[in-house]
Amino acid sequence: MNILFVTAHKYIPETLGGMEVNTHQLCLQLLKHGHQVGVLASLAGRGLQGIKSRLKIKLLKNNCPKDNNLGYPVWRTWNTLDYTNYVATEFKPNIVIVQGGHLFYDIISNLLDINLPVVAYLHTPDRLTLPEKFKTNKQLSFIANSQFTTSLHHDKRIDLVIPPIVPKESYVTISNKTTAVFINPSKYKGQDIVLAIAKARPDVNFIFVSTHSAQSLEISNS
Repeated sequence: MNILFVTAHKYIPETLGGMEVNTHQLCLQLLKHGHQVGVLASLAGRGLQGIKSRLKIKLLKNNCPKDNNLGYPVWRTWNTLDYTNYVATEFKPNIVIVQGGHLFYDIISNLLDINLPVVAYLHTPDRLTLPEKFKTNKQLSFIANSQFTTSLHHDKRIDLVIPPIVPKESYVTISNKTTAVFINPSKYKGQDIVLAIAKARPDVNFIFVSTHSAQSLEISNS
């Protein structure tokens, strides 16, 4: 089976958030089970991968260049919405998994218009209000990354919960337990709560890490 993941968000290695890491792990597992996978994502133009993609766009006049650096094809373009049909024609997916809130229903609409079955994978509390025309479309289904996310989308029928895939070897470490780390701080992930905890615990150092900018901010309470 050919399975295509589509998002208007950036992708590894240009960004390294939870959704991107989970997508990569899903792709690796699907490959092990004999499926073909691909990803269509937005281009940031940063780092070595970004430079390579920009050069392909400029020199080869290919506005949606493909790379295989992750072990499967990834198409990167400035505007994902404009190239859903192009990639679908090249990759010939049996099913498409759409993720991320940006241009969510516009991308889904494009894919449904060419009669492709679409699975919308919900990762965040973003409301993503369901347009009326999609409510009875049998080609569209929804899955979520947790029961909590499911509880926030009452207007959608969630068929399945698939928790993020996090291989143990990628996070197990020896810790002296002297620092609290918060990955990708944002309001909807409880940033205000963590700041309040940091203020209440002056004996603990907190590190906030942004994977989008590859920077970290250390709050020292000592």
